[in-house]
This record gives sequence, C-alpha cells and structure tokens, in this order.
Amino acid sequence: MKILSEIKSIAKLTRAGNLVIIALSLFLVRYLVVKPFLLLENIESSVTDFQYSLLTLAIVLIAAGGYVINDIFDVQIDSINKPGKNLVGTHYSKKTARILYGALTIGGIVTAVFFGEGTGVKYSILIVAFSAGLLYFYSSGYKKMFLAGNLTISFLTGLNIFSSILFDNTSLHNESVLTIVTAFTVFAFLMTLGREIIKDCEDSQGDENFGATTLPVVAGLKTGRITAALVFSIVLALLIWIQLSLKQWEDLISFGYVVIFIQIPLLYLIITSALSKSASADHKSSIIAKIIMITGLMAMVIFNISFN
Repeated sequence: MKILSEIKSIAKLTRAGNLVIIALSLFLVRYLVVKPFLLLENIESSVTDFQYSLLTLAIVLIAAGGYVINDIFDVQIDSINKPGKNLVGTHYSKKTARILYGALTIGGIVTAVFFGEGTGVKYSILIVAFSAGLLYFYSSGYKKMFLAGNLTISFLTGLNIFSSILFDNTSLHNESVLTIVTAFTVFAFLMTLGREIIKDCEDSQGDENFGATTLPVVAGLKTGRITAALVFSIVLALLIWIQLSLKQWEDLISFGYVVIFIQIPLLYLIITSALSKSASADHKSSIIAKIIMITGLMAMVIFNISFN
C-alpha cells in the first residue's frame, strides 16, 4: 500500500493526467493526421514508429520535470494560491524533488539523444534541451514577468504538437500535413495563452504578494479577464474562417462536432471569462478552457472518421 501511495504522489507531482494528454495529442497527430495523409500519396514517414515513440517519451519526461521544478520554485506562493496542494515541502523535501527533476530532465535529454542518433536529426537534441531550459527559466522567473510566462508555456504547448512533424522531413514538406498540423499548433498555442492568463487572474493575490508582475497584477483583473476573452475570441473567429473556407457544413459529422463541442463551449468561455468577478469563477473558466483543448484535439478522431 505504501508503494501505491508513493506512485500516486509522484503521479500528482508530475501531473500524470497532463502527461497523458501530451502523449495522446502526439499519438493522434501521428496516426490520425500525418500517416493517413502520407498514405494517400504512397509516401512513408522518415521517422519510424519506434523512433516516434522515443520522441514522445522524451517530450513527456521533459514536461514531467517541468512540473516538478515549477512546484519547487512555487512552494511559498502556493501556500497562498493553493494551500496544502503542493507536495514539495510537505510530502517531498526540496532536495528529493530536485533529484527527481534532474532524473526526469536528464532522462528526457538522453532519450532525445537516442532519437537523434536513430533519425540522423541532430538538432532534435538541441530543441529538447532548449525546451527543458525554457521550463526551468519559466519556473524560476518568467512566470512572474508580464506575459513572458504565458507566452513561454503557450509556445512550448504549440511546439509539442508541431514536434510531431518537426523532425520528420517527409511530413514537414507535405503541404496537406503541414497545413493541418500548423492549424492544431495555433489552436493549442492560443488556447493555452488564454488559459494561462485566466490562471494568472485566479492566482493574482498570491502573485502580487510575492512581487510578480503578471498581466492581472500590472493591469488589473478586469483587463486580464477581458484579454483572455479576446484571445479565445480569436480562436473562435479562426474556426469560423476555416469553416467558411472549407464549407465544412457539407460534412455534417465534423461540422456538428466542432459547433457543439468546441465553438459553443468557446462562446460560453468568452462570456464567462469577460464577466468573471472572482478567483473561483476564474478557476471554472480555466477548467472549461482545458476541456475545450481536449475536445479540440479529439476532433482529429472525428475528422479521420469523416475523411474515411
């Protein structure tokens, strides 16, 4: 039972649920977008399935390390924003947490080395190491700076999606694959940006007490919430533009899915974000944004079914 309890604690510390979403998103892009479109042209991906698994593992390990280092730096601020929820300093000492962070990050970089050696794409190691560095600097300072932390996490979220083809020369030069993956990358970037701003609104009290200069602290909660709503509005506008350009209503299954599970929730999110008056309302908006990100990624399944 003690071992099971420890596994649960590590899963909580490394945000196992989020890691599953990262791995799932990479799986969906690979097997529901990239490979089917390449198959149409009788083209093989330049990255094998095993190599892609190594890349996915490297990204997941780096992300897990990022969650751990974030909690290490947030021990004091979380005592205000999320009392009793940070395991570092309670269940784990900072020293133990740093050892875990080091093991996860080194494991991710080493896995990237094997991926690079197998594919011949040497710069993959640099990009994975760069991502690990960004996560460290985000946790140590960027997240407290005006929009810097928001943009950093949004960039890395988008990079996770785009990594599915970034090291695959065949996919990267296929117009159809590049267009679709780029669209999902932009979706992930913008949804994460809006959600991160909302989370800053939720945590503004603790952030202000510790001298952070996030958007809500500098410009006010109302400005932060309206900015997040505007970002979500851009996502909604882009989706409508894509629908009009592709006449998506001609495919009722995919059109219905996007309207019901993405656009209507997005419209609700825009309204609730703009009209939010409390941290609890901000937390609700943050959860809704995360759900929309998941339903957005799951749209690949619907598009694949419709396509076939």
